[in-house]
Amino acid sequence: MALVAFCIILLWGMSLLFVPQLLKFIEWSIPSCTPREISCPDYVSRYGSVGELFGAVNALFSGLALASIALTLWVDSKSRREEKKPFLIASKGSDGAWVIERPKLDGSQVVVSLALDMEVLNQGQEVALNVCISASIESLSVKWEYELQVPLVPAQKSNERMTLQLRGEDLTFVLDKLTNTQKVEIKVVTRYTSMDAVTWETSVVYEVALGADPRDINLVNLIRANTWQDNWQGEAQVPLLMQIKRGSWFYGASKH
Repeated sequence: MALVAFCIILLWGMSLLFVPQLLKFIEWSIPSCTPREISCPDYVSRYGSVGELFGAVNALFSGLALASIALTLWVDSKSRREEKKPFLIASKGSDGAWVIERPKLDGSQVVVSLALDMEVLNQGQEVALNVCISASIESLSVKWEYELQVPLVPAQKSNERMTLQLRGEDLTFVLDKLTNTQKVEIKVVTRYTSMDAVTWETSVVYEVALGADPRDINLVNLIRANTWQDNWQGEAQVPLLMQIKRGSWFYGASKH
């Protein structure tokens, strides 16, 4: 906007320099007349033509100024609407961490859950509708999804427990990475709708890894060896180290 205003002022200033030069050209082109000889009809008529030209220039810049004001109002209105849109962030609770829960049997198949207590907070200035939270692991098909039953008003938060159930090849993939000191990427996506029916999305990727505690390493190896039933004590859990993947935060209009 500042550039548009500068261009308008520059053109207007150039016109002030251009019109006097045009008058001098008219005087030079009519040697039989001078500015004081007002009886020369041709000279006077040419002065009138120059005045009409100057009026047209003024009308042009008035139109440009009006267009500039209209554009400014539109940009300001758009920015105000964007400032009022909801802005939701799903993050771990104050003491939250991804944990491996005690394995369970589904028929003859071992099922292991990765769980995390999440806190969803609306930091925007507008109510968020149809809030849906999902979590998925890298390229695996396993996915957790939950939709809040009520809208989330500004400054309101909701606590949810995410649970990703692993079995078969998905479980083997995750256990192999953890026991080989590799990181597993878990993507958390929060989608919601603003009052003007636009769907927004906030997402982040967590990197989780197995710590160096011998107890935790032993419990994970029990799952791999399928000997956990006789050796897993009570409802013991394996906490995982976690950090946010650098540059993974995203916020914008949802593509889905």
